[in-house]
Amino acid sequence: MYNINMVINFKYTLKEDFRILFRVYKNPRDYTELRSVIWNPFVMLSFILSRENMLKDIRNNWANCETDVSKAFNDLKLSIKTPITCYVTSVGPEGMFDPDRNAIHARYFQSGGWKEFLETIVHESVHLAVYNEKTYKYEHGEKMVDEILETSTMKKVLNQRANVVTESTNHI
Repeated sequence: MYNINMVINFKYTLKEDFRILFRVYKNPRDYTELRSVIWNPFVMLSFILSRENMLKDIRNNWANCETDVSKAFNDLKLSIKTPITCYVTSVGPEGMFDPDRNAIHARYFQSGGWKEFLETIVHESVHLAVYNEKTYKYEHGEKMVDEILETSTMKKVLNQRANVVTESTNHI
């Protein structure tokens, strides 16, 4: 039996925000086809000013979801190393994963609310769980992750937990 506890340490650092922004500007073709990318560096300013309240709300909201998400990962036999570091960003794509650092990046939501943010956290965490350095190909990985997120187990958790919000969670 799997016994995963989805411990995630949420952090915001200006360095990570600039790293993502630089990556997007350096490789624009990699991001122009994506559904949602924030390119404007001025978004960072308001984000920096509200980061403490934003991180507090994210941590509180995650605390309300962690047990159910952990159970879904266990039920689906997804093995993942924890704790995961989640770098919360203000720019770039909705999310990315970094297996070398056991980290994910999740852009704080602009209009999709906690539901979009939670889906990004889970999506990128599933990437970490299915990642195999020797065989991983982006398109195949996305397909695997999408199939897992479409299971009734994962859909149920995401739909139930998406509406559990402790605060306004809209600080920018």
